[in-house]
Amino acid sequence: MARLFNGAGIKASGLGSGFIPTSQGSYMSWGYEAGTGRTDFICHKGNGSGGFGYFIVNNLGEINKLAALSPDGRINLNGNSSGILMNDANADELALAYTEPSGRMNLRVGKKSYTHIFTETGIIAAHIGLQPGRVALSYTDIQSGTIPNTGTASYIIRGADGANYNELCNMNFVSWYGVGFVPNVSTSLASGVTHGKPCVFVNTRTGYVEAINGFRHNGSVVYSTRNTTVDTNGYIKPASPIIKLFGNGVIENNESAVGTIAERVDRGIYRLSGMLGFNADALWGGNDGGISIPEDKNKQPLIWVDYDVEASGDILIKTYHRTHPDAPAFARNVKEGYENGDPIDIPDGRWIDLRIYMPVNDVEEVTDVDETPPESAI
Repeated sequence: MARLFNGAGIKASGLGSGFIPTSQGSYMSWGYEAGTGRTDFICHKGNGSGGFGYFIVNNLGEINKLAALSPDGRINLNGNSSGILMNDANADELALAYTEPSGRMNLRVGKKSYTHIFTETGIIAAHIGLQPGRVALSYTDIQSGTIPNTGTASYIIRGADGANYNELCNMNFVSWYGVGFVPNVSTSLASGVTHGKPCVFVNTRTGYVEAINGFRHNGSVVYSTRNTTVDTNGYIKPASPIIKLFGNGVIENNESAVGTIAERVDRGIYRLSGMLGFNADALWGGNDGGISIPEDKNKQPLIWVDYDVEASGDILIKTYHRTHPDAPAFARNVKEGYENGDPIDIPDGRWIDLRIYMPVNDVEEVTDVDETPPESAI
């Protein structure tokens, strides 16, 4: 039976810790847990699921559920923008956690100063930044299991206030395999850089750092095996993109020259397709360069070379036997059946290096990048 009360309020006392309802219904008691002095609300669920509900009736007599406390202790808030507000003693906001119809959750802190966003797509957007833990950890915390093994998951932790190989640094990315840096735009990208794919990564198992277009130091290009090639004579030259052309018409190309093809048309004649002529790099001879030919041990060229660049950008390479009649007999490069200037294939075991220009934007740096985020960005 329901009982309505009017007046100053309802007083519950004297029930204490021994009070256990014996029939279904709602009860209010005081001091159920001894010594707490607390007011208690008790639900005897009977044959139902139990829990607590909070409702409101509007001026039209319509009732709506605002929230529910489920039997397993969860608070369920109803409404498209429901949340929890935390105030100080003056009823001024300290922090607010609220949701949006899209499923996004916002955490407003600092007395309305900052809002951290937990997006419906699974991304956490901090208002200013993310700070690693305030506790300085050691590499032994990882080795000993003080930090639980997260399997393939990665995390960020704080270490000592320094930077070296012997101890955790001030900020550390702890990864099962590697850490990558990925562009989230598809325009104004340098050669080789792809939207959604890493352009730089650190392999945490090998200690290697890879950058798809090489490295710079104070604006200067750092040369390595990634952006140089050793030509047919053993010299190091800048390389992007590079083709090695062999006598049988087979080519080897680096990553920047993928898509090029070659064929041996006739003795000493080769057709290369899939490029836009030569790259006019001064280190390769400028506008008329881009070719490195094999030499003998005395630095004398073994062949003559000529070429035609067709309107399509394809290159026709022509090679000819080359002698040195003024040299000592052992260095004249005399070959039976060939005179100086006769068409001849590239010598066996040697090749011609060709620096070409690809149909993509062959640049080492992109300027005037549009950094305006799309409308869907946070």
